[in-house]
Amino acid sequence: MKTLYLMRHAKAEPGGGLSRDRERHLNNRGRAAATLVGEYMAAHDMIPQRVYCSDTTRTCETLALLLEHFPPNTPTEIRSDIYLAGPPA
Repeated sequence: MKTLYLMRHAKAEPGGGLSRDRERHLNNRGRAAATLVGEYMAAHDMIPQRVYCSDTTRTCETLALLLEHFPPNTPTEIRSDIYLAGPPA
């Protein structure tokens, strides 16, 4: 049986002002949490066979921290079409 893991990015800097939403970075709390999640997933054999990730800064930063705990060369695809994805219209 296949397992689907759906994850949200870790805690990011607040938006607003001149900051564009797609370019928000993780904050210190988010970086620490993403590392812990990666460690947990590896320790519990929750390693994905393939990863699809939005192309926003915060999701890519989250993914980079998770990948440190996954096998090298885990297939990963960064996609712009899943940012704010919803059901088909």
